[in-house]
Amino acid sequence: MRTLSSDQKPNVLLPVGFKLHCVSAQPHLARAFKTEQHFNAHGVKYTYILPPYSSVELGLQTLESLTDIYGLPLLNNGEVLIQVCHPARLAPVRAAILAIVFFATSNYLRVVPIDLYTTHDAYTNIRPVIYDYDFGSCDRDFDWLVSLNPWRMTSFATVCGGGRTDILTVKSAHEIRVLNFVATLLVHHQHNGAWRHFGDRLILDVTKILNRHLLGNLLDIIWVTGTSSKRDTETFQFYFLEFLDSISKEATQQTFRPGLRSEISNIVRVLQKGVESCTSQFSPTLIPH
Repeated sequence: MRTLSSDQKPNVLLPVGFKLHCVSAQPHLARAFKTEQHFNAHGVKYTYILPPYSSVELGLQTLESLTDIYGLPLLNNGEVLIQVCHPARLAPVRAAILAIVFFATSNYLRVVPIDLYTTHDAYTNIRPVIYDYDFGSCDRDFDWLVSLNPWRMTSFATVCGGGRTDILTVKSAHEIRVLNFVATLLVHHQHNGAWRHFGDRLILDVTKILNRHLLGNLLDIIWVTGTSSKRDTETFQFYFLEFLDSISKEATQQTFRPGLRSEISNIVRVLQKGVESCTSQFSPTLIPH
């Protein structure tokens, strides 16, 4: 473990990895990146694995550069679904929080069949959260912030081990940034990192909001791919679609009071400001808005 000097910047956010699930074949991507045939988004035949990125902004710059080079829009494209990968396996409840915040804060309404947001594989059931199955990789060779006073760092791999937690299917830069921020807080919470108190507040506040909107059962269902029963899958589909319906009604102004979409989005903004305040002595622009 080492202490940061006043002129060093802490590694605030987790690194990311991307998989691009494309409806049609992309020969340019196939020549540049690894392809995958074992684990694809439902109804998508072509998956391309991009290399790990040390920061979310570097990953987004790569997506934008690939768009410029090949003329294929990778963001905000209905025919390209982005699987966002983060190092460390989140425990089931934290994985549920990650997915709930993702869908609640998305700038896209999910109103089409559930299969378009899930994956199919011989060993898994329908779910939007994926634990790694030996395909793809994330950067684990980086310093992990474990203490704020003083600022202390240690090896991420030593503290958090292996594994990965992924979300299907992401479309926009906004969604990627929110996922990266929330995943960071949840990994800190799980592994006693420097931002664990922010992760604790996120979990408590989201739980309160869900209970207030009579959606507390969302934390009791299984959000992660795995060998669950047909009944578990049907239960997940029922509550997940109820959740999406609640978000859709709020977004389309079919309700006249603030709903869980706006409440959860507000929590994320407040926590971003809190983390930004803690890191302001190093850089005022570490946390994306």
